[in-house]
Amino acid sequence: MKKSFCAHAFAPAISVLSLAMTAPAWAQSPVLDPVVVTASRIATPLSEVLVSLDVLDRTAIEQTQASSLSDLLSRLAGFEFGRNGGPGTTTSFFLRGHNSVNVVVLVDGVRAATDGIGAVSAIDIPLHRIERVEVMRGNASALYGNAANGGVIHIFTRQDAGVSAQVGVGNAGARSANVALATTVGETGVSLRFGQDRSAQLSSMRVDQRPAANPDQDQTTANTVALGLNHSIDGAHSVKLSVAVDDVSSEYDDDGFGFGKPSDVHELDRQTRATQIAWTAQYHPNWTSELVLSHTTQELEDRQNGALKTGAFTYGLAKSQQNALRWTNEVALGAQTQLVLGLDHSVEDFESDAVLSGYNTSKTDTGYFAGLGTQVQRWNWQANLRHDRLSTRNRRDATTAEDSVNSVLLGTGYELNAHWKILANASTGFRTPSVGERAGSSASLKNERFQSRELSTAYQAGGTRAKLTYFESDMTDLIAYNSTFSLVNLQAENAGVEASVETTVGSTGMAIRWTEQNPRNLDTGKALARRAQRLVSVDFKQPVGQHHVGVSVGYQGERRDSDFSDQVLDAHTLVGLNATYQISPQWRLVGRVENALDTQHQLAYGYSTPGRSAFVTVNYTAR
Repeated sequence: MKKSFCAHAFAPAISVLSLAMTAPAWAQSPVLDPVVVTASRIATPLSEVLVSLDVLDRTAIEQTQASSLSDLLSRLAGFEFGRNGGPGTTTSFFLRGHNSVNVVVLVDGVRAATDGIGAVSAIDIPLHRIERVEVMRGNASALYGNAANGGVIHIFTRQDAGVSAQVGVGNAGARSANVALATTVGETGVSLRFGQDRSAQLSSMRVDQRPAANPDQDQTTANTVALGLNHSIDGAHSVKLSVAVDDVSSEYDDDGFGFGKPSDVHELDRQTRATQIAWTAQYHPNWTSELVLSHTTQELEDRQNGALKTGAFTYGLAKSQQNALRWTNEVALGAQTQLVLGLDHSVEDFESDAVLSGYNTSKTDTGYFAGLGTQVQRWNWQANLRHDRLSTRNRRDATTAEDSVNSVLLGTGYELNAHWKILANASTGFRTPSVGERAGSSASLKNERFQSRELSTAYQAGGTRAKLTYFESDMTDLIAYNSTFSLVNLQAENAGVEASVETTVGSTGMAIRWTEQNPRNLDTGKALARRAQRLVSVDFKQPVGQHHVGVSVGYQGERRDSDFSDQVLDAHTLVGLNATYQISPQWRLVGRVENALDTQHQLAYGYSTPGRSAFVTVNYTAR
C-alpha cells in the first residue's frame, strides 16, 4: 500500500481511537463481554477473541430499529452493501472490500444456502426472528471453507419463551405484523413465529438515468413462518428441530435494456424452505459434540407481466437445493487449552432455464477442520487448519471439476497490561467458481486464492472498548467481468485501517466506527466496484428513565458503480432517529425516522433509494 494512503488512513483512525485513552473518566457502566463462537468455532469471551469480530445482540437490534439485516450491519466497520432499490430488493454484501460472493452466512451454525451465482438467501430473514448477529471480518476459510474470504455473518435465531406481538405502520404503504408464541412443556420447548412485512412503495428506478424504465410504484412483501422444538433428554443430551419458510415477492422496474415495454410489470419471487435438526451431547465433562443435519430449498421466479421470463442470458426460473451435515467436537485439553475437530459436508444442486447461460449442476464439498486455542501466561494463541475436497459436475455436458484445497489461520495476542492488548493473525483462503460463473464463462476459470494479514491494538476498561486494526489482503485470480463483458481471473488487493470505540459519556452511550481502505484491481489500477475508500458510522443512545432516544449517522464515500463503466456513485451521509417509549411492563411504543435529512443517494446506478421515511411499531410482550 502506498505511503500516502497510510498517512491519509491512519490520521482519522488514530483520532477515533484516542477517545479510548480519556474514556475511563467518563465510564459509568461495564462493557458486556458476551461469549461468541464464530471467531474460532470454540465458545470464547469476546475480550479474548484474536480476530476482528463484532456482536449485535437483541437489545441493539431493537434500539436501532433497522428495517433490514443489511441496514443493521451497515453500522459495523468494514461492511457496506449495494441494493437495487428499497429494502427487500436484490442486495449484495461487501465485507472488507471483497466481492459480494466472498462472504459466508451461517444460521445457527449451519451454512446458509446460495443460489447459482453464489448469492445467499439468508438476507430474507426478518430481524424480529434474530436473537443476535456475530460478524467476523477477515479471511475465515480455515474455519468455514469455500468463499469465507471477506468474513462470516453468523445469525442466531431467537429461542426465548413467552408470547409477544408487534404491529407497525409507516409512510408509503409500509407495514408489518409479527407474532411469537413460545412455551415450555416439561423438558420440551416449543416456539412458533409468523408474520408479514411490507416495504414502503418506491419507484425502483430513476427515469432520469434510465428513461425506458417503468416509473410505477414498487413494493416488497415478505411472509415468514418459523417453528422450533428443543428437547432436553437427560441434561447431557438435547435435540433441536427448526423449520423456516420465507416467501418474498419484490416488484421492480426493468432497466430499459430488457427489450420490453416501459409499461411492463416485473416481479421477482424468492421462496426459501429450511429444515434443521441438531443433536448435542456431552459425553464427558471435557468433551461436547454436536451433529447437525439440514435441508434447504430455494426457488426464484422472475416474471414479466405474469409469465416467466425466457432469454439467452435471462432466467425465469432458478432452483437450488442443499443437503448439509456438520459434526463438531469441542474438547478441553486443560484449563487454558481447547481443541475443536469436525467435519462439514454438503451436496448442492442448481438449475436455471436461461438458454445460453443456464445450468444444471451439482456441487459436493467435504471439509475437515481442526482448531487449537491456548493461553500461556500473557500470550494467547489460535491455530486453525482445514482441508476441503470439492467436486462440481455439469449435467449438461457430463463434465466434472475436482478441487482439493488447504487453508490455514494463525493468530496470537499479547496482554500488555490489564487494559491493553496487541493482536495479530495471518490466513489463507479460496473460492471456487460458482455454477453460474462456470456457465457464463467461455474460458476455464481458476480458483480464487487469498492471503490476509491483520495487526491490532485493543483496549478495554470499565464502560469502554476500543480497537485499531491494520489489515491487508492479496486477491489472486479474482473472478470478475472485464470491459468486454467476459469473466476472467485478475489480480486485486485491499489494505486499510479500521478503528472503533464503544463507550459511555455520562449516561449517553456512543459508538464510533471508521474504515479507510483501498480495494483495487491491480490489472487496471481501478477501484473495485461498489466499494468506498471511507466508511464512518456514529451512534448515540440516551436513556430517559425506562425510555430511550437514539441518533445514527452513516457516511459512505464515493465508489465506482460497476466493472463496465467509470460511472461514480457520489458519497453520502444518512441520518436516522429512533426512540422507545415504555408504556407499561407489557407494552412498548417504538418509532424510527430513516434518512431524516431526505438525502438523495444511490447504492447502484439507475436505482432509486428511499427518501425520508417514518415507521411506528407497537410491541406487546407478556410478563
